[in-house]
Amino acid sequence: MTRQLADDIGNPGCSVTSLFANDGVAGMNPSPLDLLEPGALMGGPLMRSLAVQIERAERLPLGTRLGPFRVIGELGKGGMGIVYRAERDDGAFSQQVAIKCVQRTDDVRRETLFLRERQILAELRHPHIARLLDGGRHESGQLWFAMECIEGERIDVHAFRQQLSVRSRIELLLQVMDAVSFAHQRLLIHRDIKPANVLVDSDGSVKLLDFGIASLIDDDAREHAYSPAWASPEQVRHEEIGPPSDQYQLGRLLGAVLACSSSSTNPDSAASATLTDAGSHRPAYDPKDAQRWCDVGSKQRQRELLAILMRACAEQADARYGSVVEFAQDLQRWMDRRPVHAYKGGLRYALQCAVRRQPLTAISASLAIVVLIGTVAAFSWRLAQERDLARLAAERAEREAATATAINQFLNEDLLQRANPYQEARRDLTVREALEQASLTVDERFADQPAVAASLHWTLANSLLGVGDAARAESQIEQALALDQAAAIFDSEQRLELRIDHAAIQSEQTRFDAALSLLEDVQSEAKRVFGHDSPSDLRASFGIAQVLLNANRPEAFLNANQDLLKRLEDSPLALSAMHISSLTADADIAARLGRFERADASIARALSLSQSLPPRQQHLYLSALQVSALLSRQRGDFVQAVALQRQVSALRELRFGRQHPVTLQANNELASILQDAKQYEEAERLFREVLGVRDQSLGLGNTLTRNSLNNLGLVLSLQGKLDEAGLHYRRALEAERTLLGDDALDVLILAHNFAGLLRAQGKLDEAIAMARDTVARAERTLSADRAEPALFRVGLAHSLLKRGDRAAALEQYGFAHRRLSRVYGDDNPKVKRIEEMRAEALKTP
Repeated sequence: MTRQLADDIGNPGCSVTSLFANDGVAGMNPSPLDLLEPGALMGGPLMRSLAVQIERAERLPLGTRLGPFRVIGELGKGGMGIVYRAERDDGAFSQQVAIKCVQRTDDVRRETLFLRERQILAELRHPHIARLLDGGRHESGQLWFAMECIEGERIDVHAFRQQLSVRSRIELLLQVMDAVSFAHQRLLIHRDIKPANVLVDSDGSVKLLDFGIASLIDDDAREHAYSPAWASPEQVRHEEIGPPSDQYQLGRLLGAVLACSSSSTNPDSAASATLTDAGSHRPAYDPKDAQRWCDVGSKQRQRELLAILMRACAEQADARYGSVVEFAQDLQRWMDRRPVHAYKGGLRYALQCAVRRQPLTAISASLAIVVLIGTVAAFSWRLAQERDLARLAAERAEREAATATAINQFLNEDLLQRANPYQEARRDLTVREALEQASLTVDERFADQPAVAASLHWTLANSLLGVGDAARAESQIEQALALDQAAAIFDSEQRLELRIDHAAIQSEQTRFDAALSLLEDVQSEAKRVFGHDSPSDLRASFGIAQVLLNANRPEAFLNANQDLLKRLEDSPLALSAMHISSLTADADIAARLGRFERADASIARALSLSQSLPPRQQHLYLSALQVSALLSRQRGDFVQAVALQRQVSALRELRFGRQHPVTLQANNELASILQDAKQYEEAERLFREVLGVRDQSLGLGNTLTRNSLNNLGLVLSLQGKLDEAGLHYRRALEAERTLLGDDALDVLILAHNFAGLLRAQGKLDEAIAMARDTVARAERTLSADRAEPALFRVGLAHSLLKRGDRAAALEQYGFAHRRLSRVYGDDNPKVKRIEEMRAEALKTP
């Protein structure tokens, strides 16, 4: 779904829904977090305003009001201050919180920074992090902040009392690591991870306390900043602190959680002591402590787990894991009985792991090896053939080098030269025109080099597809296929890749059945030649999912993509761009269908896999963050959605420039969210900017340009600028009908929006006629799991009601209600809104 759909459910006049995003897969916003270097917040001024020694703290009497809360008891005290239990006392709703009060201050600058950084920490939303809920200044001058009140017990005590298995203990720790990794993505570190700051609630869920609080203090109060028994070496040495410090403490926490008695995990009694001598810091981790662990299995298993812990707790930060995510992945590998990276066991160790994991398979493999050894002599004659293969490989390398030279010459003399204003009469030659003209010279220039010609036709096909010219792209790829068929230019794997790209071009031309048929043939051949779940097989499956997505078949896409994701997890392409893209698309479509649990799981996995990618693949991380913005938008949290999307736009502009297609897509998405948030002026400005660039560079024949026309028309109509909106709608609708036909979904959405505009202009007969035609075509062409026909009927009902035909309007409301209930369920807000509109219509005279 690629364009805005006027949402007559939200507002009978002309409003907008977040049900449909603008340009497809969505990434993240420029929040204050991005203005901080890694760890900068941890050394910031918040706790310079908050931290105070216990001796100087002023106790508050019971009943004291702090904002909306009333103190009802004292929970405890520590190096950070006194902690009170308080309950909400403003009558809004019932809530208990933990409140920390700190020393009063008259420093206006510090209080301003306190308020700013309190907001940053309040936005740290994660299921395993106790949230900062509120804060302020008491009339006595003391600053206070309210935290989520967690009823639970320390993680090490919980593991001991419940006699948890080693797997259950590590799964608890993985929840903590997920929370810490989430914060590291936002450039926040904890600095004081220890059992006392990790509680397990009654549901068995972990909560990490005091995030960002323990490290925000002045140098003269450093003894309150960390617990010496848990501090990293760099903390004790007063060196720069970063994510590796949290990783060190997570390693120490792993050792504590694995202990088979609670007494061995309680060094917190020394938590307030001061260590001024870095040399007095205890060793990273004493391997003898592993003797006090619960049963983790064999000695080998214990050595592996100890190797993981020792790497996380290495004395030097650069000797630890690259990130908390890598630490967690190694623990997961240990639980799955796969080789762990921290244990350097070589090939023998890898074989041992394979035997442990699948003993029957290992026995079979051993028998196969015996058979293989017995037949080696019979195949020694193949050595001569290997020499021939080496000679052929050398010849192939020579041909490829010649091909590369020829292609480079073509790029310089035929393609790039056409963009030189001193060589061409036209100075405004577009990329598409340059590609078209260059493609005409390929066969003539390389008539005696079919391999070069075929490679160039293939490259030009993908380039032309990228600029929206699918027809010429198909012509180029068909020429590449013909040359390969005549001269067997490509190897088997390349030939399959070529056909997959051909299917993508067919899909772009809406020839979905042909594309699916071609990909199924490719998949069958890939399995026959390379085996099930080979890279070629998986790429064909990925192509099938993408065709289903382009064909607006979301249920079929989700089913196909779910199967693909399961296969990718255990394949050589796990963690690849294809894997992350599939997860991001899965979250995107699941969110659009209201399946937020699946969407949340997919996007969390995508963010986890993409956060450590190199800069050249940062776009995958940004795409995942953009879907996070979509999820916030779908839930109606427009403030969060706008904030996330602003960051995506800023980062893409920084890397690609203002007019690059990916920046335009990000700004288009930002404008859509601003429109949902009723910030129409900024949304209109961005829509105009995006339309101007696309209209000039891509032309009206490109879908993105027509989407921009539709989006600008909608935001103009929402502001009452109906005449100009009508011009944009009409221009887009005429082009769409010519290019796509009357029944295409994009045409139906545009016709629905246009009908709403006609209604707003008082042209009710025209509006009703167009709406009826749109509903009829949608019901005939769209599947039963689509919501659009119901939304189109709501628009028709509004027009009928405005003309005074109440009975007909009630009938349309009824049809819409039944369909949306079937698609979304009775509790969906849109379903309930239709019920309200129908009730209001019944009251209409």
